Amino acid sequence: DVVIVVGKTGVGKSLFIQGVAGRKIVSVKHHTDYSGSTAVTDVFEAVDPVPGFGVGHKKVSNTKSINCFVHESVGKLKKDIFYVDSPGFEDTAGPEVDIATSVMLSQVAKMARSLRFVVLINFASLLEDRGGAMRAVLKLAQAFVSDFEIDKRSFMFLFTHI
Repeated sequence: DVVIVVGKTGVGKSLFIQGVAGRKIVSVKHHTDYSGSTAVTDVFEAVDPVPGFGVGHKKVSNTKSINCFVHESVGKLKKDIFYVDSPGFEDTAGPEVDIATSVMLSQVAKMARSLRFVVLINFASLLEDRGGAMRAVLKLAQAFVSDFEIDKRSFMFLFTHI
């Protein structure tokens, strides 16, 4: 069983995986230097993070390729669930990263016995880009399902940065 975690760069996909892995999530102060002055913001990080799922706090993606976390023996059926993290779509590394990520995710999807999506959306993006993030997510979803009405239970939409 595979859960693909998708969203734009910086929305919190890797942090979500840290939470799924049972890591404690804490608020910390992040200092960024801009032209001789320092901006301080509250951000979230995992305590004792799962390796390979680093959380970045800059305008560039920290996740460079798809990565998998296996949550072992879940539920009554005692089956493993594979959580797949990926670079954000419309990533700061350019359209070629989006294309490569889409190809890799489609390969993962073809091999999965069952497939679910967790779609993370930055709440502020709904206001800033008039729903552009939501349209981009729905466009991505179309690549994986032929009829959203039939497959809608395979999607969970979570809003971050509220």
